[in-house]
Amino acid sequence: MHNAICLGFDLNEVAACSFSYISPFYQPNATPQTDPKDLLTSANLPTTNTMPANLRLTLIKLVIPHHASLDLIPLPLLRERAIMLSAAMHFAYDLTEFKTDIFVRGGLMVWSLSATELNNIVTNTKGSCLQPWDSECWEAAPWFVEKWSIVVDGRQGELGRRSLRWTSV
Repeated sequence: MHNAICLGFDLNEVAACSFSYISPFYQPNATPQTDPKDLLTSANLPTTNTMPANLRLTLIKLVIPHHASLDLIPLPLLRERAIMLSAAMHFAYDLTEFKTDIFVRGGLMVWSLSATELNNIVTNTKGSCLQPWDSECWEAAPWFVEKWSIVVDGRQGELGRRSLRWTSV
């Protein structure tokens, strides 16, 4: 919900998790001739300049229709691949199952530690895990990394390695 607020989403729509809640970032009028820079600036959303880096607009968010819940994930590689696969391989990639694995089964979780707690646990950290839009604060369950390997680059991908670090604590 924190990320939904940060992005200016309708919280009632997010909480309902309705199947029809398409990302408000999606620009259905984009054409192959549209200049990507113009498309990014024409989105003209009030939160565009103040969005945390891991939640910012990307071309994929703008040109591929996708469920708004995917915009809430501050893991750019995972989010971009999930959006692309849900559009290109909807017959093999079950978005409903993916969302259920994240939001219901706990496949992804966010740590919320103070800077002191985090520094006592993990060395060489960039800071605290106080914000849910900080990708460093997210962990994937081992079963999630295995099941959705194509989306997260498997155990050797950034999320897989980070999750191993959290698990070893």
